[in-house]
Amino acid sequence: MKPPHSGFSLIEVLVSLLLLSFILLSFDSAEIAAFQKTRDAYYFSIAINQLNSMKERFRVFKNHSELEQEIKLWNLQNQEILPKGKGTVTAQQIKINWGNDACLTEEM
Repeated sequence: MKPPHSGFSLIEVLVSLLLLSFILLSFDSAEIAAFQKTRDAYYFSIAINQLNSMKERFRVFKNHSELEQEIKLWNLQNQEILPKGKGTVTAQQIKINWGNDACLTEEM
């Protein structure tokens, strides 16, 4: 007569480890997505600050010849603090592009 089986078989242990690994991998992907959203929000807040900075410069230097120099300085700052940062200023709007497809526009 065989003794009754107690404990887990090797197959049960392997299946439970496989399920646990899938669960942990899904947590990793959620964490990566959260980091990406945080990074996007950070760059968006920087772009808003840069946009407000240019609005102030535009108000101060509106009728001066120094406005063109201020726009160049502003664009240099955009390139330094935003990935692929580039801004354009017209009489009607201020626009900042960064990253691959991010854009922020303010009408004047």
